[in-house]
Amino acid sequence: MSKIREGAVANICFTLFVLALIGLTACEKYSYDPPVYEPPEAGEVVYYGQQIAPLFEEYNCTGCHGGGISPDLRPANSFKELTEGGYINLDEPEESGVVKNCIDYEHGEEWATDDVWLLLDWIYLGASDN
Repeated sequence: MSKIREGAVANICFTLFVLALIGLTACEKYSYDPPVYEPPEAGEVVYYGQQIAPLFEEYNCTGCHGGGISPDLRPANSFKELTEGGYINLDEPEESGVVKNCIDYEHGEEWATDDVWLLLDWIYLGASDN
């Protein structure tokens, strides 16, 4: 190999090495802390009829739970069905059946995190029919 060719190969190899080094060091693993639920403070109010019941229709829960499959999540029946049917756990709200089904994306439509947290707030605040 001639000296010019050896110099060109060396320059190309050096350039590739530098580009590879830059490429490897420029990669940055992007990470973020996932949002963490914080229970509501005393005195906050979540209205079942205005805030919670409409979510079941918004996420098409009533498509299946519209009277044929328990719990009946139509607005006129949902409160009684959830509270008397064992779907609410006031001691451990995250373990409530209604919450588990709302975050089980194979069960139905994917609920927005804020809406799941609103449902949890309602349970933490006593799951009242207000």
